[in-house]
Amino acid sequence: MKQWGPFIIEEEPFASPFRILLISIFSLVPPFLIMAFIFWIYGLDPWQTYEVIFQSLIASLWGWAEITRRAIPLLLCGTGLVVAFQAKFWNIGAEGQLLAGAVAATGIALFTEIPPPWLV
Repeated sequence: MKQWGPFIIEEEPFASPFRILLISIFSLVPPFLIMAFIFWIYGLDPWQTYEVIFQSLIASLWGWAEITRRAIPLLLCGTGLVVAFQAKFWNIGAEGQLLAGAVAATGIALFTEIPPPWLV
């Protein structure tokens, strides 16, 4: 058991399948309800909107390619964090570091004299 500010952190050696299901439901349902409310505020039918989103992303090859294209950098960030977490070094800014690196690389590519890509 660890004290972290006003919170007590306890490691739970085994979580029951029911508890895992309950946590999964409570972590997935509220965002969908919040977004349905936002769709409704904008005058859209939430069910129809979700249907279009899921059909365009999951039922098409383009959708899977887009999901993969966006997921790979985040998966690489997570994989890189494994080393830091194993060393007990907490780093919660990996996505921001990814974006800062992308901006820096773009700036270098646009504003410096570098060899052509085929040469690099």
